[in-house]
Amino acid sequence: MFRLSDHTGDFAIEAEAPTPEAALGELVRALVVLTLGEDEPLRSDASIALALEGFDAEDLVVNFGNELLFLFETERFLPSSLIVDRLELAPPRAHLEARLVGERLDRHRPLARPAKAVTHHEATFDVSPERTRARLVIDL
Repeated sequence: MFRLSDHTGDFAIEAEAPTPEAALGELVRALVVLTLGEDEPLRSDASIALALEGFDAEDLVVNFGNELLFLFETERFLPSSLIVDRLELAPPRAHLEARLVGERLDRHRPLARPAKAVTHHEATFDVSPERTRARLVIDL
């Protein structure tokens, strides 16, 4: 489950899921909805491998969001799903190895909200045995 909300000139994404891996998947869905303006199905005809690191869980999730934006800007790639192969969140080094499956959009397709970057401002990735809650603020 995710929620999008205006945030003082930016946009905030809040995601919640039973596991950290599922929460990352919800962030993927939310960024796609933010970009396209709707939750529409995407093809699964392209795949990209990710290997990301961060100082801690929050830094890793910000890096993850920025990598998704980078892939869209450079390759017009939007993921339809995330397959997590390895996720480590313990400081001093958080690590993610995953595969994104999705499609490359036509360059002429209109977008709802072009995003510039995911910021560290108010970024959270809180993991408990019951739920994982994530929050990202996107600079539009």
